[in-house]
This record gives sequence, C-alpha cells and structure tokens, in this order.
Amino acid sequence: MSILNVCVIGHSYIRRLRDYCMQTETDNLNLDPEVFKIGENDICESTNSEKLARDIISVGQYLRDGVGVKVVIIGQLIRRMQFASCQNFNVFVVQTNEHLKRFAEPLGGIYFLGHRGFWKDFHYLGPDGVHLLCTPAEDQPMRKFRRSIRNAMILHSKVLRPV
Repeated sequence: MSILNVCVIGHSYIRRLRDYCMQTETDNLNLDPEVFKIGENDICESTNSEKLARDIISVGQYLRDGVGVKVVIIGQLIRRMQFASCQNFNVFVVQTNEHLKRFAEPLGGIYFLGHRGFWKDFHYLGPDGVHLLCTPAEDQPMRKFRRSIRNAMILHSKVLRPV
C-alpha cells in the first residue's frame, strides 16, 4: 500500500505553513484526505446551528470540488465548560454536530467524524475549559483525539486506495 499524504493543521501551524509555502513556492500540498474541525469559535447566543453547519459543509465542498481533495473529513465540534463560553454553547454544539452529520451523509467524499469519549463529562478539558488537556502529566485526551483522527485516516484510506 502506498503512503497517504496527510497534514493535520492547528492554529499554531498556520503561520509556519504559510512561510513554508512562500519559501518553497508551494500552492498545493496535494493532500489525499483533509481533516478539519472548525466552528466552535463562531458560536454565540445568536448562533443558527443549521446555518453554521451549512457553512462548514460548504468549506468541505470547496476543498473537494475546488481544490481537488479526494476525501474531506469534518471533525465534530467539542463541548466546553460552562464558564468558558456563552450560556447555550453546548446546546449549539450538539445541534451543529447533528446537522453536520446529516448534511455530510449524502455527499460523496465528505464525511463527519465523531470523536468517542468526549461526551460523558468534561474531564478531557484543560483548566481553560476550552482546549483538550495536554500536559506532561496528563495527555490522554490529546492522545485519544489523535487516535480518532488516525482511525479516520485508516478507514477512509480504503476509499482513496482500494485494496
């Protein structure tokens, strides 16, 4: 089996990616799958969760149809501790995830990725109540998140390169 070109991008990586692309004159990383998780910072008291989900799906459609990414995987939005966001933040997260799953289902090449283990309680969050816990003493939540992305890559690599 040939190697998949995968890139996991987080907010701290964007500047370095821009610099790399400018230095190497790269305008396309030729990624096979693209995984992204966006939307939490767009949620406020006036959020329309259906519209937010449609906007996120449209980014996925652009990546698939406009950029040529073969498989687009949209990661579920993750809840936050109550003190860290607007009053109904977690309600909007659940609604948006339901819409994302429903909207992605009929689309070829665009998939919704639900992460297991992030719903029972908030033990997976760091002290800011927003980001996954990742300290030298406790990195289980981040490892679980990475495993979830890795498993999605393995699952969808079968779509990219049938055996």
